[in-house]
Amino acid sequence: MSRGAKITLVVFVFILIVSGLSIGAWFIFKNDRAMAAEFYLNLGDKYLNDKNYSQALIAYKKASLLTPRSYAPYLKQGILAKETVHFKEAIGFINRSITFGPRELEAYLALGETYLLNNDLGNAKAAFLEARRIAPKNDAINFLLFKTAIKNNDLDEAEENILQAEKNNPLPKYKIYQALLESFNDPTKSMELIAEINSSAELNNLKLSDFSNLFQKIIDTENIASREVVIFGTFSQIGEADFGIKGLEKITKDNPKMRDGWIFLSYSYLLNNQPEKAKTAIDRAIELDPAYPATYYLLGKYYETTKNDQEAQKALDHAKELGFDENNPLKS
Repeated sequence: MSRGAKITLVVFVFILIVSGLSIGAWFIFKNDRAMAAEFYLNLGDKYLNDKNYSQALIAYKKASLLTPRSYAPYLKQGILAKETVHFKEAIGFINRSITFGPRELEAYLALGETYLLNNDLGNAKAAFLEARRIAPKNDAINFLLFKTAIKNNDLDEAEENILQAEKNNPLPKYKIYQALLESFNDPTKSMELIAEINSSAELNNLKLSDFSNLFQKIIDTENIASREVVIFGTFSQIGEADFGIKGLEKITKDNPKMRDGWIFLSYSYLLNNQPEKAKTAIDRAIELDPAYPATYYLLGKYYETTKNDQEAQKALDHAKELGFDENNPLKS
């Protein structure tokens, strides 16, 4: 054997030994790597809670380097991307986490919530259904499917999911949502539903008495469009602004001279952080009824969002001059 061949053989054997030792060390120190990764995951969570996103990302990436086939570091990076409104990146990271943890409930929930935020309702529903296969008795999953359904304006599916959520966990809020859905067809039934709830229950600062008054008002209102204006406005108030806005936009399109439709639509836009659309709706309401106090109150709230304190105070003062009462905001 030539001297060059011997040298090549020695180098090759050396590389094999080093590679073998490296691979062996990788497996030998598996537990140590897992512990170190858990440390970085916890550190990343702390940074995320403090909204220190850059440091959180660094910590999560260190965890993924230590445990590249673990689902958790990729899921955490996906959650971070979701929190910073980078939905495409979030979906990529979360799907990668699912390849390493195909039965991890948290991953499917995070994936569905990201799709929901990105208005991809079909994929949101698919992710939540997969989560329900893993945890069929989890009421929170049925509630997320309910939220997806109403955002998609599928009231039959929404009712089915909220009924299942309440069956798995009889929380008062589920019964209130049922009553609100029922109020489109039979507000008397809505009154019966909330009568079953403990009087201390509330939803997004609305007390049970507020819902009782709401349903009584709907019962007393003969005009269907006027009823639906109040119902959709209430959905916006309890946090379902997308559904409320969609309904109110249709009502104002079909009934362009309906003052209250524009008022509730402007209110819903404000709740959904769409101030310029709110201003357009407010202007339309003022055109229809320039002396209605609540419209100027909403105008003041619009100016508050645009940091125009002088105009805001002017509008709020005018609302009070016209008789605006926060305890009875829709008083004529």
